[in-house]
Amino acid sequence: MPVEIAGIKMYSAPEVAKALDLSLYSTRKYIREGRIKAKKLRGNRYYVSEEHLREFLITPDSFTRDKEEG
Repeated sequence: MPVEIAGIKMYSAPEVAKALDLSLYSTRKYIREGRIKAKKLRGNRYYVSEEHLREFLITPDSFTRDKEEG
């Protein structure tokens, strides 16, 4: 369940992984690489805003770059 901070819905890494049907490992990798923009909040946890989640979804090579590198 997303949390709301300053009126912005924020999703944890496990929530993003589930929504995108990705493994948690891949989701965290995308966050580290900057492919998914996230903020470190509440200690050591990363959260992704609804806006950044949408941005990731509309970026043409969001999911395909791993296959090309691979």
